[in-house]
This record gives sequence, C-alpha cells and structure tokens, in this order.
Amino acid sequence: MRRGAFILYFLLIGSLYSQANDLTHIRTLLERANNDERYFDDFSKALRQNSFENSSLKNGYIAMELFMKSKLAGNPYYKIKYFNEAKEALETAILNDRSNLELRYLRYCVQFKAPFYLNYYSHMDEDKKILIKNVRNVQDLDLKVRIRKFLLTNAICSEKEIN
Repeated sequence: MRRGAFILYFLLIGSLYSQANDLTHIRTLLERANNDERYFDDFSKALRQNSFENSSLKNGYIAMELFMKSKLAGNPYYKIKYFNEAKEALETAILNDRSNLELRYLRYCVQFKAPFYLNYYSHMDEDKKILIKNVRNVQDLDLKVRIRKFLLTNAICSEKEIN
C-alpha cells in the first residue's frame, strides 16, 4: 500500500513537472516565433503535441498562433481575417477563465504591440493593473520572470510597483 502511494506520488510530481516544462517550451517557442518566423512551425507543432491541463490556456495559445499567422500573412485580407479570429479566440478564453493571469498577460502583450488602427486596446488598462497587482503571487517562476521582464523592459511600470 505504501509502495503504491509512493509510486503514485512520484508519477504525479513527474507529470506536473512535465506539464510545466512543456508550457515553458511553448512560451519559449512563441517568443522565438515572434522574433523569427522560422520558429513558427516549431511553435505550432509543440502546441498541438502538448496536453494542456487548462483548456482555456490552450485556447489562448491557439489564439496566439492565429495572431502569428496574421503577422506572417502576405495578403491583407488574411492578415485581418486571422487577426479577428485570434482576437475572438483570446477574448473567449479569457471569458472562460477570467482569473488566469497568463491569458491576461498574452492579451496585454498583443494589445501593447498591435497597431492602433486595429482597434484592439480596450483592455490594456485593466490587464496592466491586474498584472502589476498579481505578478508577485505567480507560482510558475518562468511565467513570473516573463511577465516582469515584459513590464519592466517596455517601461510599463517600475520595479517598485511590482515588488
């Protein structure tokens, strides 16, 4: 009995570590794909292979894939089409999981970098406040570092505000 519980414990810990590691990998590939389109296929493939614990978060990353497709599309029609699909998918993911800070972070990143004429900036103040208020409580160290780095690098807030 004890041995079974011991094995179950290590399988559970291994599974949680694997999921966190997969998510870190997906975040890294998204960042790389955003800076270099050659990583887009790697990001898409990793996204499809990952078994997310949270379906809203998976949908949020699928939305990010659509934002990337929008960025890479040559035809203006498809740029707008993918952008609108991505926006709708991300907004739906957030509606389904309002307390998910990672989804708020993804939306804030997109809205921060989106051209003004796309009219996608309505949640920036709300997300900024939520990110600043909650970043110190994030348990996922990789996510915490990414949020802090984005906020500080883009002069969105000071070190004092997020500590």
